[in-house]
Amino acid sequence: MLRVIFLMLFTVSTLASQSSESFERVLQLEGFRSLPYDDATGKTLTKCQIISGDYKGKPHIGYGTVIPKHWFNKEWVYRGVSKTFARNLAKQHPIRKLVSREVLKVKIKLSQDQEDVLHEAGYNLGHLVIRKLVKTINTKGVNAAADRLLLYTKSNGKTLKGLVKRRKQEAKRLRGK
Repeated sequence: MLRVIFLMLFTVSTLASQSSESFERVLQLEGFRSLPYDDATGKTLTKCQIISGDYKGKPHIGYGTVIPKHWFNKEWVYRGVSKTFARNLAKQHPIRKLVSREVLKVKIKLSQDQEDVLHEAGYNLGHLVIRKLVKTINTKGVNAAADRLLLYTKSNGKTLKGLVKRRKQEAKRLRGK
């Protein structure tokens, strides 16, 4: 029993923590959608579209939560979700744990806000991009990583003003400004 408790504590303590303010910022940036939607077009998706794969990006619901294939047969997805339910989906999203593991690999001391930037960008861009940013931080420094972050402003090959603005703010915060 003690071994299990120790492992649970060790697992929790080995994840980089995202501040509650940062999590709230993610929810605000992502915005709430009660019905499934295509992240590339913003259009609401029907059950038939989701099951047949008739979408350009990835199906999402709530606060930017990707709908995994094993949810495709869940009726609650198509009826829509409440803000409370969507918040819980976002809080339990596996990407948060994956990003936390990547942030732990940073070899220099970051402020909580700099760590939060990586968490926030990771929720939107994925842990593989954060892995690249962490590698850049470790080899070339925070400023080089901030410059690299500015490259992620496109969706379906088009530069989006909202992503440009978001990445500029994230890059500024990553630089510690």
